[in-house]
Amino acid sequence: MSEAGQATQQGGDGRPGHHRARHNQSNPSHLRAPAPAGLVAPTGLHPEGRIWLQERGLRVFGPGAQELLRRVDETGSLNQAAKEMKMAYSKAWRMVGEIEQGLGVTLLERQTGGVVGGGSRLTAEGRLVLDRFDAFLRDVDGMLETLFRRHFSDLSYGAPPPGGAPYDPPPGDAGAGGA
Repeated sequence: MSEAGQATQQGGDGRPGHHRARHNQSNPSHLRAPAPAGLVAPTGLHPEGRIWLQERGLRVFGPGAQELLRRVDETGSLNQAAKEMKMAYSKAWRMVGEIEQGLGVTLLERQTGGVVGGGSRLTAEGRLVLDRFDAFLRDVDGMLETLFRRHFSDLSYGAPPPGGAPYDPPPGDAGAGGA
């Protein structure tokens, strides 16, 4: 099963913060079989996936954590970041603690309330994790696009060419294969 399929089955983190275009649940083109001879293939076909770092089968860092850290970096507050993500503050704390335990680093410097109020900011290790995950996802996106072009460039996906020429499957493919 694909990574995206596993995320759907496992429930993911329920937020749309992954690095690639999101699944369109009302039009799941990723589940369609190739168009039969004489029909135009689905439009907008593109590769998609969700990436997590795992330790012993458990997700340690992924799109939700990436978004949370990015928002903490922007707002200077774990509480504000959680609010922006419509996440309970207690869940955000728990998430940060689990990530820190899984990665073995401290992600946030925390300052408790007081006259000037509290706040959070990324530690050097937190910044490094976020920056490396961002760079990793950019590389994955590039490789995904390259592989997609390698395996699908000979097919007529997208808007039909001028004149509306039909989709013709490669020789030996009846166009009824499963996704």
